[in-house]
Amino acid sequence: SICLEQYNFINDEWVTSIPNHMIPNKGKTYAINEGNCANWDSLISTYVAQCLRGRSVRWTCCMVVDVHRHLLQGGCFLYPEDKKYRNGRLRLVYEAYPMAFLWEKTGGLALANVEGERILSKSFPRADVHVRCGVIMLGPDESKKFNHLRSSLPTWNGGSVKAKTIKAKVEHDETVQSEVRYLKIALLIGAIIQIALFCRK
Repeated sequence: SICLEQYNFINDEWVTSIPNHMIPNKGKTYAINEGNCANWDSLISTYVAQCLRGRSVRWTCCMVVDVHRHLLQGGCFLYPEDKKYRNGRLRLVYEAYPMAFLWEKTGGLALANVEGERILSKSFPRADVHVRCGVIMLGPDESKKFNHLRSSLPTWNGGSVKAKTIKAKVEHDETVQSEVRYLKIALLIGAIIQIALFCRK
């Protein structure tokens, strides 16, 4: 849990407003830029359409405001990797890290991608402190539904664009190798038949 405080300008002191705060189990709203829906990963699209149905969207395009709302009221904040921003849009060090720390201290789950990698598990980018990453912050009920959906969908239906590209290339290479293998077998069988026919003569 975390202790939320606010500054009292009259008495010149910090006053505790909410002691031992935890994210409510389930929220009535969620935050995501639905204008980018055409670029979403299929898992994100399915999650918003199925698991968040009936809730209202709240999007101010300000991470602090949107996360603060759902930190207090429950729900989720999503700014995931997509086709346009394949490495995410928000900065890992000074946007994702601190918000993920507060979010998880209050009982939520903060992910960097649909594969389930936690933001706080990502290595510190010493070579580039401005590196970006995806942000998927889920409350207790939202994370349960997200993980259930992620585990129930086919493997090809989830994953980052990069992961899908690598998987497609591997599958393509395996298909080509399989076809080459069958071709070699067919040529070998053809050669054996020709030899057998030649010997009969």
